Amino acid sequence: MNVLQIVPELRSGGVERGTVDFAKYLAENGHRSVVVSNGGSLVGEMVAAGVMHYKLPVHKKSFFSVLSEARTLEKILRSESIDIVHARSRVPAWIAFIACRRAGIPMITTCHGIYGTHALSRVMGWGRTVISISTAVTRHMTQHFKVPYKRIRMVHRGVNLTEFSDLKTEACNEKSRKDEEFIIGIVGRITPIKGHPVLIRAMARVARVYPQAKLWIVGDAPKHRYGEELRHLVSKLNLAENVEFLGTQRDIPSLLARMDVLVAPAVGEEAFGRVMIEAGALGVPVIASRIGGIVDVIRHGKDGILTTAGDVTMLAEAILGVFREPQLAKKLADSLRIRVREKFDDRIMFEKTMQVYNEALRSKRILIAKFGAVGDAVLISPSIREIRRKYPEAHIAVLCDRSCREIFSRNKHINDVITFDRAEIYSGIKLFTLIKVLSREAFDVYLDFHNNRLSHFLAYFS
Repeated sequence: MNVLQIVPELRSGGVERGTVDFAKYLAENGHRSVVVSNGGSLVGEMVAAGVMHYKLPVHKKSFFSVLSEARTLEKILRSESIDIVHARSRVPAWIAFIACRRAGIPMITTCHGIYGTHALSRVMGWGRTVISISTAVTRHMTQHFKVPYKRIRMVHRGVNLTEFSDLKTEACNEKSRKDEEFIIGIVGRITPIKGHPVLIRAMARVARVYPQAKLWIVGDAPKHRYGEELRHLVSKLNLAENVEFLGTQRDIPSLLARMDVLVAPAVGEEAFGRVMIEAGALGVPVIASRIGGIVDVIRHGKDGILTTAGDVTMLAEAILGVFREPQLAKKLADSLRIRVREKFDDRIMFEKTMQVYNEALRSKRILIAKFGAVGDAVLISPSIREIRRKYPEAHIAVLCDRSCREIFSRNKHINDVITFDRAEIYSGIKLFTLIKVLSREAFDVYLDFHNNRLSHFLAYFS
């Protein structure tokens, strides 16, 4: 299989790491693996593993850039004989959507976040199959983007467990020389949704009980002013000796291994939280907010401790509980490590993604347009039967006038019926609503049995 993944850049972050790891997996297993991005520090590692990389400015949020790069991407799709395209971010998804429509190649999208519902994000629901990384993302895409549940496949993110096998032992040996320290960590971009102020305030309470406690804040602040606000809060609470801002770090696993507890105090819905999986693989206990995709990973009292988002007192007590009861901390960490091995090994993620690809290539989505009267609906029944015979695994839908719905609904060869009222369709709102429905369904083939201006117009958007 020839697979092309497209992401904005390959510098750092969970999405980028997952893209590189999967690209390497494809190459190692005999597939043609191609990645398109604006480049970055991870490219060399990927290319060394046999992955083909094309550097294009697919990160630019410019209408003209999207159109230009879509033409370039189309040429790459044809020259590399790509079978399937996997878009993992919004601007690259727009570029891929246009190129794939022109080249007749299926596009898969992975929703790595809880996206705003503005127009730019809509494309993430237009993949032939939409991969969701958590229950929270699935719920968001069905409720707010109206993506049909039947087109969503949930594939949890995973980590390479072999990379974590010896790290904790090495870290424990190093920590034995500084065993008076109790290290609390938070890892990720420094943004308001991550809940850094809540953790810093909780740290003030922890430090009063155990002055040797340390908080490591790992990650960069895209908005410099917000980072400075956090530093000011640390100073205001007299925590300069207890809190360290470590910035962006390349070797996150080694840092995690030296922590006594990882905290993920999110105050808004997070899509998942790869760092919790990494901590679990290393046997590091986790405290997190009971919100978003976090609950797909942590079960309260079994694999970690969940607290109410934004509750400083509850978070401080949870951290002190881990400090005071090391046996409980070990029990939670051991349970999470087992859970990670069983559910969040990256090999499981890779295999499930390949299943999505195979399903998408095997199962076409066909839309048949027939707007005529009831008699016309009856006349095309033999054609529909023949289409089903030729494509037994296809999803076949019919676009028809409301008066024909009952006849098509009884046809055993049809999976779905999409209706509209011909008397109202030329109303701007009604037409726009129908176009949105067709776009969400992401059909591969449009068979026009009506052949008029309206059917031609709708073909473009389906």
